[in-house]
Formats: sequence, C-alpha cells, structure tokens
Amino acid sequence: MSAPIKSMFSLRIGPKLILMSAVSIVLLVGMIATQMMGNAAISKSDTAAARLSKLANHTEGVRASSRGMQIAVRDLRVATTAGDLDKARKVLDARHQNLNKGIEESLKLSSTPAKRRSLCRRERPR
Repeated sequence: MSAPIKSMFSLRIGPKLILMSAVSIVLLVGMIATQMMGNAAISKSDTAAARLSKLANHTEGVRASSRGMQIAVRDLRVATTAGDLDKARKVLDARHQNLNKGIEESLKLSSTPAKRRSLCRRERPR
C-alpha cells in the first residue's frame, strides 16, 4: 500500500470522523450552491417565458386591431348614411388607438434592438 493510504488506516477513529465530517460538509455546501444556481436559472427562464407570452398576446392584439381597422375602412367606404359614417369612424379610431397601445406595449417587452426597429417601422404611417 502507498504511504498516504497506510497513514489513513493508522489514524484513530476521532481524526477519521473529523475528516469525514469535513468532507460531508463540503459536499453539502456544494449541493446547496448547485441548487441555488439551478433555481436562479429556472427563475430567469420562467421570467423570459412569461415576457414572451405577453409579447405574443400583444402581437396578436395588434394583428386583431389591424384587421379591425381594415373592416372599419371598408365600412367607411360603403356607408350610406351619416350615422353609419360616424359609427365606422368611431370604430376606426378605437381600433387605431388599440393598435398604437399594443405596439407601445410590445416595444416595452421587446428585448432585442432588431425587434424594436421592426415594431417602430410598422408604427410609422406610410
């Protein structure tokens, strides 16, 4: 047998217990640190998933407002009375406000500059 192993077997029970307790404490600290790092990573991923979910909901709202605006413009074009014209104009204004609000919320939730530029480009009237 090698010298370090032989010297370990020749130790009394007290030093062996102290050595094993120290090794156990080091392993326990390592397990706790690993658990904390894992929890932090999961929390970060969960936050990102929630943000992306909100962004998808706002994007869907923007798409719905855009389609609503198209329908309101069609209603404006086919309106025959002043009442129909006012009603279609109010719907168009409401959808336009919803569209702008949805784009602003999407801009707040966007994480990359490329996505922000894309949303800003869509926000400007052509």
